[in-house]
Amino acid sequence: AGNDTLSLEIAGGSTYQATKLANIETVSAAFTSAGTLTLLGSTGIKTVNAYGDAANATFTNINSSAIALGFSNTTQTATFGYVPSVVAGTADSATLTLSNVEQTSGGGESITVNGIETLNIVSTGSANTATIAATGATTLNVSGSQTANLGTLATATTTTSTNTAGLTASFTAAGAITVVGGAGNDSFTRAAATADSINGGLGNDTVTFTANLGTTD
Repeated sequence: AGNDTLSLEIAGGSTYQATKLANIETVSAAFTSAGTLTLLGSTGIKTVNAYGDAANATFTNINSSAIALGFSNTTQTATFGYVPSVVAGTADSATLTLSNVEQTSGGGESITVNGIETLNIVSTGSANTATIAATGATTLNVSGSQTANLGTLATATTTTSTNTAGLTASFTAAGAITVVGGAGNDSFTRAAATADSINGGLGNDTVTFTANLGTTD
């Protein structure tokens, strides 16, 4: 009973299976080596966190998209993978909370959450810089009180920010996109000449358009 937490250190580059884990609401893992924690067979988990990682963090077989995802105090890569049947639909949603994530632009680090169509990102703690590799995520909702630099968003066609500190992102989806900024100073970059709708919201916003404008733009 209650809200229980299991804290782990993944210290070897192997796959570790939490087969009989039950009724532990929060699983938090520090990856000191690039291993994998599989949650196949686990029950009752509500939150999965990777924190303070010195190596890439991988979770597999997450058995519900309602399980909250967390990534904090790190410069490394994270992968959150689901049981295939969990993300077999076309309207799957997940929430990822970032806190003091400092991935290097162009450094190859990323956060992968595949199979999710709507990804909610909460930027907390301190400023967060991350590359979001979420194949299939067409809707992105960004909230929180810390700046969020999310790099290049390749599949997002609808992005809404209620973030109060500012969102920075580059949008490369092939079709038309809709972007609504929040109360902070947002910075949006767009390279495709399509019938986009970009609203900076409040704040002192910057929109950079790098393609040639058409007659209807």
